[in-house]
Amino acid sequence: MKEDHTKANNEMKCWATNAGYSLPTAMDADMLKKVDDLKSKKGADFDKAYTDLMVEDRKEDIVLFKEEVSSGGAETIKAFASNTIPTLEHHLTKSEEAKKAVK
Repeated sequence: MKEDHTKANNEMKCWATNAGYSLPTAMDADMLKKVDDLKSKKGADFDKAYTDLMVEDRKEDIVLFKEEVSSGGAETIKAFASNTIPTLEHHLTKSEEAKKAVK
């Protein structure tokens, strides 16, 4: 996942630079809350919370990327979203497997 995320982030940074768009440099309040919640957990409690978050997050990402493909503006971003969906779906499958393994 780390390699896939790094690749996607680098592609997005390249697009943003070329388009003159500034990407966020920090997590939003909702994500910070989720990170803080994870930091407070240990062992099996952490594993459960982390895998729940990974499944939830991948599902949300897939919906957003599909929306971009169907109704987005810039063709380069639509192509990026379309090309990234299979990777997100693979990550969802792996996250769901991990979630089942920790229950």
